[in-house]
Amino acid sequence: NESTEIKTFAEVLDVFYNDNADGMIKCYAYNSPFDSAALLYTIEYLNLDLNAMEIKIVEDIIDILPLTKAYFKDKAIKPTRADGRPSYTVENVCRLLYNNKEYIEKHQAVFDSEEELYILKYVTDGKVPTIPSSNYYHRWHKCLEDFVDMLEK
Repeated sequence: NESTEIKTFAEVLDVFYNDNADGMIKCYAYNSPFDSAALLYTIEYLNLDLNAMEIKIVEDIIDILPLTKAYFKDKAIKPTRADGRPSYTVENVCRLLYNNKEYIEKHQAVFDSEEELYILKYVTDGKVPTIPSSNYYHRWHKCLEDFVDMLEK
């Protein structure tokens, strides 16, 4: 239900590198080795010429998954699969954190980043400074408003 201007991969990379050029902004992703490998593969496939700093930025994406596992290590309730065994997929973690057993991950970049940001802030008790996009704030406040409306009904 939301459209954005489509960017080329080179434009996306340019924004990514500009945001990280001074080394002050850290990038996080859930299961970041997958994201780093996919980015590096795509960069190689497109035969893009990167310098060592740019490659290091891609390789240094911080993984949220170990932070999540560490957070739930000593908790009585853990994210689980349908069979009850622990499972730390984004979908299962969100089902637990959102208290919604029917929650289904959308697998769209904007939604994925919002879910991962929510998990990161939750498992670090908000101690990781984040700079989400204005789009995130708009959508998150809308979700909160809808949730409050639902509770009031």
